[in-house]
Formats: sequence, C-alpha cells, structure tokens
Amino acid sequence: MAKRPSLGRGLAALLPAAAVVTASDIQEIPLSQISSNPYQPRLKFVEAELNELAESIGRHGVLQPILVTPTATGYQLVAGERRVLASRRAGRETIPAQIRQLDDRTVLAVALVENVQRAELDPIEKARALARLREEFGATQEDLAQEIGVSRAQVANLLRLLALPSAVQEALQAGDLSLG
Repeated sequence: MAKRPSLGRGLAALLPAAAVVTASDIQEIPLSQISSNPYQPRLKFVEAELNELAESIGRHGVLQPILVTPTATGYQLVAGERRVLASRRAGRETIPAQIRQLDDRTVLAVALVENVQRAELDPIEKARALARLREEFGATQEDLAQEIGVSRAQVANLLRLLALPSAVQEALQAGDLSLG
C-alpha cells in the first residue's frame, strides 16, 4: 500500500507536547458534549467509509483518541471528526479524547494536517482551508508554508485554484482533473 502524502511536519510539530501521550492523558468524554469543529476543512464524508468505521468501532471500540479543546458548554472537536461521526452511528455514548487548550489558529492548522494525514483532502478543500487560515488569522503564504510544512510555492499554487471557474473546481474535487 502506497504511503499517503502528508503536509510535511505532522501533528507532533504543531502540538509538540502531544508527541508523547500516555494513558493518563486520555479521558472518556460524552459524545453529547462535543460540538463540531467550525474549522473542519473536510466538507464531504463517504457514507460507505463512515459505515465501515462505525462497524469497526462497534466491534473494537475507538482505537485512537480524538483531540478536543474545552469550551464553556463542553468540548470543541479539533481532530477526529470521522471517529466522532462513526461512534455516534455505532451507538456509543462516550469516546476517548485528549483534551488540550488550543487557540483558533492552531485548531484550524491541526484540522488541516490531521485530515491530510488520515484521508486525502481534495485540492479545493486544501485550498479553502489555507485561504481560511490566511484570511482569518492574517497569515502570509510563507507563514502558511511554515505552519503546515510545505513550500511557499505549493501554498501559492493551491490558493490559485480558488480563482479557477467553478466547473473546473468541481472537476478537481470529483477527481476528473488532476493538479498536473
């Protein structure tokens, strides 16, 4: 099986303290207290894959904890959207989670990196997430490149995709066109 391309540095670079996680760092938290990540770059989830994950979680439980940040009313999801959705489908009431206090910029960057590492985002989803980091947090292309571990040219090329006509963007998202 071929290795998926990643954005470079990975989650450990964005969350250095998370590089070594012990069992005491993980807590079971109620799924009902988790709100979705407003910075989630993935907008489409494949139903068949979610159903397969829900079946696996029903049999074996959640094998890797999600990452959340505390809010006034519970927790905001940072990484692990598919695991949360599948856990709900599997009828679970709680999920293992690592709880970290994170700012909005880190939440968006972690969500982007986590999605690319776990299941490939399409080029338009990547571009939109980068554009959101740039617009909401005033990040330059160089800042974005350093934040996610890619070249500035790669960031610029992805951002240029958003200037393409919507029909071309849709073809890229559907996989009918490649970046090449």
